[in-house]
Amino acid sequence: MEKQLMSQFWHAIESAKTIAIGGHKKPDGDCVGSSIGLYNYIIENYPDKEVKCYLGEYSKEFTILEGIEDACTCVDEDSFKEAVHSAPTYDLFIALDTSNTERGIRY
Repeated sequence: MEKQLMSQFWHAIESAKTIAIGGHKKPDGDCVGSSIGLYNYIIENYPDKEVKCYLGEYSKEFTILEGIEDACTCVDEDSFKEAVHSAPTYDLFIALDTSNTERGIRY
């Protein structure tokens, strides 16, 4: 079953032209690291993909991560509605480090 899910995951990435990656509110190291890690993996292995990462405001200590300046759009709760309405439409949205819908930033 796990092999089948991974196959479906990679197929979804390969099939999409535009991909958004999202984390949760008040992102910690797990959230920021997994989001930027997947972002970097996709852009390095699928250079034809347009990829954007959406996170809540993260700590400045994470600015050392490669690609974070180019990858991330920070969405705070006050500007959430504006961000949602101005965001482009994506072929694929991948939610990372989000245990439930209440914890995630809803895009």
